[in-house]
Amino acid sequence: MGAALCCRRPRRVQDESSTVTYAGNRGTQSPAIGRVLVFVNPKSGSGKSLVTLRDRVEPKLKKNHIDYDVVITSGPNHAKSAIRSRDDLGEYNGIIILSGDGLVFEVLNGFIERHDATSIIPSLPIGIVPSGSGNGLLSSLFYSRGEPLKNPKFTERAIDVSCSPEAHAQPVNLIHVQTDREDIASFLSVGWGLMADIDIESERWRKLFGSNRFALGGLVRILNLRTYRGRLWYKPYSGSYGEVDVSYDVYAKTVSERVALSHISNEGPFAPQARMNDDRIYLTYILRNDVSSKLDLLKFLTSIESHKHLELPFVKAIEVSAFRLEPQDSGSYLVVDGEIVRSQKIQAVTTTLKMAVFAPKRGCIES
Repeated sequence: MGAALCCRRPRRVQDESSTVTYAGNRGTQSPAIGRVLVFVNPKSGSGKSLVTLRDRVEPKLKKNHIDYDVVITSGPNHAKSAIRSRDDLGEYNGIIILSGDGLVFEVLNGFIERHDATSIIPSLPIGIVPSGSGNGLLSSLFYSRGEPLKNPKFTERAIDVSCSPEAHAQPVNLIHVQTDREDIASFLSVGWGLMADIDIESERWRKLFGSNRFALGGLVRILNLRTYRGRLWYKPYSGSYGEVDVSYDVYAKTVSERVALSHISNEGPFAPQARMNDDRIYLTYILRNDVSSKLDLLKFLTSIESHKHLELPFVKAIEVSAFRLEPQDSGSYLVVDGEIVRSQKIQAVTTTLKMAVFAPKRGCIES
């Protein structure tokens, strides 16, 4: 991996999905240090990802002598299809995504459907430039390194990390999710009930409010509260913990270890106890009979940013290695990494497979 492109004028080509893509270089004759594949969702978040690419990401890549190919996604599952079918992924040092967690989910599950999935997932790192309204994966990594989680510094730092010639990648542990219809790789969360309702039903306000849609959606959902019946089974976690910080240079690779995720957005740590190298799932749930009023749920949502939500007496939080959920009522959402899955039941189990993500070093990355 790590083959560099020859210097050339930007050119336009057609990919497998008949969507216009283009290739770029540094505009100099000096050798490239590497090459990245860039996916851009032009409709993510506030719809400014193309501007971010043109004005901030491309200049950084050129300055740092990194060649790049850009794919502008045309709709759902475009990135998944492209990743699944491309035969040139071995020519890239990494993938940069300008979007939110949804496009990361697509790319990851495109990897899963490849014959070389187990070798390419841990060795082809993903860099994230947050232009979507959900950025839990990047927020978890930044939180673990003491990096800023509020804009504009959050986005600025993400660009520096993804476009750095000294980029490092951190392995992230994956969860195997089984539904009635398919097997899915998850890096972030499985949701059902209140949090899933907020995530999905606030999507209508994405362009207008960006990540603030979650707060508005939470208020609306609590005022019009729904309850669902379901059956939950889980296997308590029984392993031992030992912290090892292992990352690797994107442009000179060797790999190992994992990270557990603390955030489902950049608004606050949903699982603040999650640490680097965790190999467990943090199962959190609330039973209707334990909640005395809607005010309790409002307190739960507003306490997430201050890390106090798990201290509330009606919140149950358990470390598990697997769980199974069977909703008993129709009309509820099952959500994996922010994406709806159609299923009557869902099962999740920890795995030893790890994806790699561009992450800050323990110290500054020069850009």
